Amino acid sequence: MIPVRRLLKASDEGLRLGFLISPSVDGELPAMIVRRAGGHVIRGSSNLTGARALRDYYEAVAKNRVSPAVTPDGPSGPRRQFKPGAILLSQLTGKPMVPMAYAAKWVWRFPTWDRFVLPLPLSRVVLAIGEPVTVPRGLDAASLEDWQERMRAELEALFQQARAAL
Repeated sequence: MIPVRRLLKASDEGLRLGFLISPSVDGELPAMIVRRAGGHVIRGSSNLTGARALRDYYEAVAKNRVSPAVTPDGPSGPRRQFKPGAILLSQLTGKPMVPMAYAAKWVWRFPTWDRFVLPLPLSRVVLAIGEPVTVPRGLDAASLEDWQERMRAELEALFQQARAAL
């Protein structure tokens, strides 16, 4: 959450983050928080309405100059496995992906499938940001899998870099 707050503050510099948030009742609170912080909310689910969510993200990027913020392992994992959504969005829009990872000194780890962590108050947090990567158009299935592995490895390297800087 800490890196997201910092990135949302970057809206003064022209960055407008867009978040895919569940259309269910569970998504109401996160959607309200994102809107109040100045982010763009796209209601959808990669499980139930994935194609629609990708279309809505595409329109938000093309028409509203939104920069999509995605968790690459999706809402249900497997943990730290890069799903194709962000790659397809980069390919469709011609816009780059900017991989980011963070680490925190003291965290509370949620007992969830992704072992989500929440930095504790006053904890040191390091955000590692990689180089922008633009996906070429016309990827076949094998190339898409190669890109997924490439991005997974990049995120892992950034995470290790952030941990080492703590």
